[in-house]
Amino acid sequence: SKVEGYRELRRLEERKHGGSLKTATINRDLALLKHMLSYAVREEWLDKNPVSRVKFEKENNVRDRILDPEEFQRLQDHSAPHLQAINLMAYQTGMRSGEIIGLTWDRVDFKAGMTRLRPEDTKTEEARLIPLTSELTPLLRDLYKVCYLYEKHVFLVKGQSVNSVKTAFKAACRRAKIEDFKFHDFRHTAVTNMRRAGIDHLTIMRI
Repeated sequence: SKVEGYRELRRLEERKHGGSLKTATINRDLALLKHMLSYAVREEWLDKNPVSRVKFEKENNVRDRILDPEEFQRLQDHSAPHLQAINLMAYQTGMRSGEIIGLTWDRVDFKAGMTRLRPEDTKTEEARLIPLTSELTPLLRDLYKVCYLYEKHVFLVKGQSVNSVKTAFKAACRRAKIEDFKFHDFRHTAVTNMRRAGIDHLTIMRI
């Protein structure tokens, strides 16, 4: 079918760039396609959804480790101030570590309540709008009050931009006695929390 051809094409494109496309990524693409075609059926642009019966592939590479609120608070209690801010950004938005560390003030729109990532800021090279939560807004405003004129990055440690949080994050997890949790797992945690909050699937995918 055309869907199977699309799946294989996606894998081939990824191999050309030296990467390996995860099954979860292909499934998210398929979920978006199903959603769009279902919308077309509701609007009577199509008689039926041609991919409604196409099944998702089994995802063997998906981790299901999430951080519950009590664990997150424990992690924060054992994290340095700059890491606490980065942790909160990841926990509430699902942004990747590189996106957070590389975030600059010109991407933060307080008036609109959004973080506006441009294609060059993201791993997928796709622009994204990420809403600022009620906790993130005052945090970022406080950081902006003490930002350095010569430093455009949002998250700093001792006045310098952060290069990596890997070592500090591992140490904080160890002190907080949190096991089997990687920084990337914040993405799954954020998605889970958004679903529990009743945010629809398409909006979550956009974020």
